[in-house]
Amino acid sequence: MSAINPLSAASPAVSGTDAAEPRSYKPATNFPQRTAYGFGALATLTGKNAPKVLSKQIFNIELGVNPAVVGLAITVSRLIDAFTDPWMGQVSDRFRSRWGRRRPFLILGAFLVGAVFTAMWWFPRNQTVAFYTSYMFVFVILHYLALTVYSVPWYALGYEMSPDSRERNAIMAFAGFFGAGASILVNWIYALAHWDIFASPLDGIRWVGLAVGLLLLGAGVVPAMFIKERRLVEVARDKIAHPPMWSGIRQCFRLRQFRQLIAMLTLVLIGASMVNGLGFYVITYYIYGGDTGAASVLFGVIGTLAQVSNFILIPVATPLAGRWGKKAVTLAILAAAFVGSLLKWFCYTPVFPLLAIIPTILLSPVFAVVSNMLAQSMIADICDLDELENGVRREGLFGAIFSWTFKTGLALAFFVSGAILVVIGFKAELGGGQSHTTLTLMRGFFAFAPAAFILCGYLVFRGYDLTNSRMEQVRAELEARRGDV
Repeated sequence: MSAINPLSAASPAVSGTDAAEPRSYKPATNFPQRTAYGFGALATLTGKNAPKVLSKQIFNIELGVNPAVVGLAITVSRLIDAFTDPWMGQVSDRFRSRWGRRRPFLILGAFLVGAVFTAMWWFPRNQTVAFYTSYMFVFVILHYLALTVYSVPWYALGYEMSPDSRERNAIMAFAGFFGAGASILVNWIYALAHWDIFASPLDGIRWVGLAVGLLLLGAGVVPAMFIKERRLVEVARDKIAHPPMWSGIRQCFRLRQFRQLIAMLTLVLIGASMVNGLGFYVITYYIYGGDTGAASVLFGVIGTLAQVSNFILIPVATPLAGRWGKKAVTLAILAAAFVGSLLKWFCYTPVFPLLAIIPTILLSPVFAVVSNMLAQSMIADICDLDELENGVRREGLFGAIFSWTFKTGLALAFFVSGAILVVIGFKAELGGGQSHTTLTLMRGFFAFAPAAFILCGYLVFRGYDLTNSRMEQVRAELEARRGDV
């Protein structure tokens, strides 16, 4: 008898409002295919998060670029993505080749992301702050353009892998699992750049950045090599003309469930990602009095322990979502994150620094489980609803909107945290000599502002109604209309 896979599709559900007995379907994916898709999450989420975290650590703390300007660079790249992400989604939906619709873009995007990320940290030494500001702007924008080429088709590929709502939870669990690994990596990059074998963190970030760039390339090509696209896409799309891109976007947002999901994600990601936006500064200047080396180690330790907890939670959340529904699990995680954010005021303390792990563990499932797993599974469900109501499949466009929302939520939080640092009077050149008022305001924003965003996201999402039983009905209607493909 084969071993039980804790990340496999959920077993038959128990009774309850969202626990109707599911029909028995043959799985559309296997363990190697789900694992290959997970490698894409490692590339996508490292690519999304590493520049945001490192740009403040390197360009602000090490090179003196204004933190608000660092945040502005990330925000500008998101404004550009507002046009390039939907365009990439539309191109990916319509693309035809002997290698498939998504796979050529995955290979091209993986090479571009790896190369640009590496070059981002090989800036010349002994230049002016103005030079480093310009260098950062150029390479941040180039990096996220390259990531668009990769991430939008990757999201779409995941939505297409299975027609079954519960199996989608299992597929996206692998994305969440590898995404937790990406978070561990991002939390340790700056600490690795402080390694004694390097002359300085600026020397270290070159070589560590090169290693991460190679990882982005290697992990990025795995889904293209091992995942075969389903015939459903060709069957549906060859018969139906796609509307123009902006008309398609409007049709996507006419779906109430999609609006609720996107609004919740935007609010929650702004709130939760302030952990990365302000957390390193609280650790560095409040807990350690300006010691960046000690702060980078604690930052890595608490981030790693939080993601280890996610490795345990993801296999638990997968069957729970199959039994009680994705909405119920999502709301439970948001409630825990709200409490975790409030606890940051008490747990980020120089008396016992490792207490910071408590709020971090409560907040980290927002990324690993909600945004990297459940939200993607829900978008795949919404793609089915879109086909039922509008007669067209456009996973690429939905993936583009999700990707842009994810990146925009993080970027807005990043920009807000940079602006907050300026408003409260933070100055990198003061090191550990920040004023008491500055540190108090920093801690207050860090704890209470994210809690408010998360609470709003919770309230917005309470009306989401694509339950497991409803998705069974949608699938049955679609297969009655166009067959089981």
